[in-house]
Amino acid sequence: IQREVDTVTGRISFLRAELEGLEDRLRRHRAALSPVRRVPLEILAEIFSNLFTDDLDFHSDDRDVVLQLGQVCRSWRQATLASHRLWAKVSVVYQE
Repeated sequence: IQREVDTVTGRISFLRAELEGLEDRLRRHRAALSPVRRVPLEILAEIFSNLFTDDLDFHSDDRDVVLQLGQVCRSWRQATLASHRLWAKVSVVYQE
């Protein structure tokens, strides 16, 4: 009986690991089919540009948000880099 219990326990462990792998694949496939992934980069860049005021400061929290948006995924990085208004202003802070 113990041998059967061990066999069934091993099989359950194997099936749980397989289920986790399949659930991970399902999450990745759902993410790939997400509507935001089908939005053209130009539209996404325009959306990002409109998130902020015209007075972005390099040292502000807004700039950090822009950098974080670019770290979400490859297409968001391309969109933030393509949004020239996000990078058009450079602030220089001089401290004595």
